Amino acid sequence: MPSPINNFLEVAKRTEYDNQSLGPYVAWDLEILMKDGSWFDRDTIDNGWGEYWQFHKPPVIPANICRVERLAMKEGGTLANLNMEVGNGTR
Repeated sequence: MPSPINNFLEVAKRTEYDNQSLGPYVAWDLEILMKDGSWFDRDTIDNGWGEYWQFHKPPVIPANICRVERLAMKEGGTLANLNMEVGNGTR
């Protein structure tokens, strides 16, 4: 049995694809994951008459993670500002 990446490459090579035509279309839920944690997924343009590949960087975990008590408020703001501890000014 071929490895998942070899299987994908084998199938991709024999797949007819044109991102500007009326088909055939790549599966809506296909995501291509890279070794560094980044990934590609597809999206459509012009109400589905074309498609493109969107690149996503892996998320960066911040060094200073604050406790989250609120996700939204009328004034808006950053998570850190929305969750500022009352009285001592720490996050």
